[in-house]
Amino acid sequence: MNDTYTEKMQAAFHEEAEEILAELETSLMELEEDPQNKEVIDQVFRALHTLKGSGSMFGFDKIAAFAHEIESVFDFVRNDELAVTGALIDITLAARDSISRMLNGDADTDETDRQNGEIIAKLKVLAGSVKKKEDSSPEPAPKKAEENETSFENAQTLAIYRIRFKPGAEIFLHGTNPLNLLDELKSLGDCHVTAHLQDIPDFEIMNVEHCYVSWDIILATSLGINAIKDIFIFVEDESEIKIEIIENETQSVDEGVSKKLGEILIERGDIDEKTLKNFLVRQEPIGKMLINAGLTDKTEIESALAEQAQIKRIKESREKLQKESSIRVGSDKLDSLVNMVGELVTIQAGFSQKAFDNNNMEFQSLAEEVERITSSLRDLSMSLRMIPIGTTFSR
Repeated sequence: MNDTYTEKMQAAFHEEAEEILAELETSLMELEEDPQNKEVIDQVFRALHTLKGSGSMFGFDKIAAFAHEIESVFDFVRNDELAVTGALIDITLAARDSISRMLNGDADTDETDRQNGEIIAKLKVLAGSVKKKEDSSPEPAPKKAEENETSFENAQTLAIYRIRFKPGAEIFLHGTNPLNLLDELKSLGDCHVTAHLQDIPDFEIMNVEHCYVSWDIILATSLGINAIKDIFIFVEDESEIKIEIIENETQSVDEGVSKKLGEILIERGDIDEKTLKNFLVRQEPIGKMLINAGLTDKTEIESALAEQAQIKRIKESREKLQKESSIRVGSDKLDSLVNMVGELVTIQAGFSQKAFDNNNMEFQSLAEEVERITSSLRDLSMSLRMIPIGTTFSR
C-alpha cells in the first residue's frame, strides 16, 4: 500500500470519525433524557465500535484502544448489566471530546495520556458495580481455525450458527476486505467456511474492483449472537447477512443430529420439499443426484455436510462430558469449602469498602477484580452443593 493511498484512507477516516463523534454526542444527549432507550444505547455502542474498528484499520491505534475501553462499558449497558447514569454520560462525553482532540493531532501528548487514564479509571469504578451473570465469566481464548481443532470442554454451552454472507459488490471500494471478517469469525470458535464462486463472471467482463464471492459459515461458539453481529457491523448496510441458530443448549441435540442432508438443504432454502421427495425414491446419494440434476451445486452440498458434521461433533462431545466429567466429593469437604468461601466474601467486602473509602484508584481496581473472582467462586461453590434431579424425574 503506497503512501498516497494511505493518506487518502486516513483522510477518509478523519472525515468519517468527525461525523461519528457528532452523532455520538447527539445520542448521549438523547440517552440522558431517556436512559432506558435501547435503540439509543445501541447507537452509542455502534459509534464506539466503529471508531475502534476503523481506527485500528487505518493506523489510529491510540484512538482504537481508547474507544475499546469505552465500548466495553457500554457492552455492559447493552446487556442490562449496568444502568445509564448521569456520571456515565458525563464521562463518555469527556471521552468523546478526548477522541476529537486525538483526531486533530493531540494523540501523543502526556496531557492526553493523563486525561485518558483518568477517564478510564472512572469508567472502571462505574463498571465495578456490575454483577456479572454466571455465564459471562471470561472464556479461555478460542483457538484459531487454522489449528484445525477446537476444545469442546464447554460443549454444553455452545451454540451452532449458520451464517450466510454475501458482500455488496463494491465492498472493496469502501476499504473493507471480507476475508478479514472471516478471520474474525474464525477467532470466535470452531468455524467451517464454504465459498460460493458461481457468480464470478468471465475475465473479459469482470470488474476487478468488485466482489463476486459469497460465503456460507458454520460456527460453533459460546460467545453469543451479538459477538457475530458486531463483526459485520461495518458492512451490514451494504451486504446480505443472515444469521441463524441451528443448535444450542436448550434444544435437544438428538433432534438436531437426526436431520438428514436433504432436510438441511430444505431448511437452508437450497431446495424445496417436493423436489426432495421426488429424488428420495431413487436409491442413490441425495447430494450426488441433486448436483447431477443441476438443482444445487457442490459448494452448497459441502456446506450442508459441514453443518451436519458440526452438530454430530457437539453431540459426541456432550455425551463424552456427561460420562467422564463427574466426580464424587464428600459432603464434609463441600461444607468446608462453602464455609471458607463465605469467610472470603466477608473479607473481600471489607477490602472493597476500605479501597473506596481511601479513594485509591489502584486499590479500587484491584478490589473490583477480587470482587469479581470472589463472586464467581461463591456461585460455583453453591452450585456444587446442588443435587441434579433430572435423572430422578426421568425414571
